Amino acid sequence: MKPIEIVIVVLAVAIVLSVIISIIVSKIKGKPSCCSDCKSCPHCKACNREAITKTATKKNKD
Repeated sequence: MKPIEIVIVVLAVAIVLSVIISIIVSKIKGKPSCCSDCKSCPHCKACNREAITKTATKKNKD
């Protein structure tokens, strides 16, 4: 391997590791895994199924 190829591999590994570490740190802090804001998320209902079922149950009682 040429030195430039080694540098590219090392940088790629560093980028992947930094992404993995940031995901782990976010989970430890209790942040959502997909993003930080559910307003623009098309799957926000899937993340909060318990809250949705509680809301639906509450509305049915009224």
